[in-house]
Amino acid sequence: MRIVLKNHDEVAHVWAQQLQHEGRASNVFFYGKTIYSYGEHFPLAKFEKKNVVLMNSNTYSVSTSKHQSIVLRALDLDTVKVFHVPFPGSQREKPYHFGNVQSYHKEFERFLDKASRARSYYSYYLQWAKASREDALEYCKEFRCKKHLKKFDFDFDFESDSVKEKVSKIREREKKKEDLKRARQKKALNEGVIKWRNGENVLIHHYPETLLRLDGETVETSKRAYFPLEDAKRAIRFVKAIVKKGEPWKRNGERFKIGNYQLDTVSACGDVKAGCHRVKFEEIERLSNSI
Repeated sequence: MRIVLKNHDEVAHVWAQQLQHEGRASNVFFYGKTIYSYGEHFPLAKFEKKNVVLMNSNTYSVSTSKHQSIVLRALDLDTVKVFHVPFPGSQREKPYHFGNVQSYHKEFERFLDKASRARSYYSYYLQWAKASREDALEYCKEFRCKKHLKKFDFDFDFESDSVKEKVSKIREREKKKEDLKRARQKKALNEGVIKWRNGENVLIHHYPETLLRLDGETVETSKRAYFPLEDAKRAIRFVKAIVKKGEPWKRNGERFKIGNYQLDTVSACGDVKAGCHRVKFEEIERLSNSI
């Protein structure tokens, strides 16, 4: 088990899987269920329950904001519920539930105020206001603190005809802009994948599928996780055996470790899920052929 890890991304990935008690690299480290930026004065996020994470919504510096993004990317958002709150608590402190609900209400009111004065982003501000209210309700349900809701007014009729009509017209106009923006981003990302496969140091963590490349005796993922080549060979044999058998595998008490990580599922067709990583069988075969 490695405690000193390669970079901030790897620290976040290892923390997200909760397989070891501590780890660190440069200015990011975790201890138990909490991961920190620079020191214990700034917890980035904390596993308050098995599949519930409280993410610190406060800003501290540009570098800490980058750390927050890295931690969020490392979480498997299909199985982990994330609440963005200003008082997440830490390994030593409990979260401040009242303050967190109050923060959701301030966001709710702020986005409604922005919507009332907006011309082009009206629909987005309404969506964000609605999301803030829903997060507050879900937060109070999750942590059994519904009594705090009585202190705040979350009422607003999002379903009124006037609101729907205005939102519909603006969304149609904004969709065209968004489609153009996504086309440009897709082109840039595809160019980044080619550079990454050629060994260049480029970030492609937004690519929808996890890619793999060989770096000496280490395998690197496009999400900047690393594991030994020997573990990769063992995992490839395991995945191919699953495909040959034609029955999916799911972690249920037993573990299949790869470096500091472990597999969660292997589908009957060989697609792998490990934390936030989703690797297609074609990518596994491509790596296998390059070894």
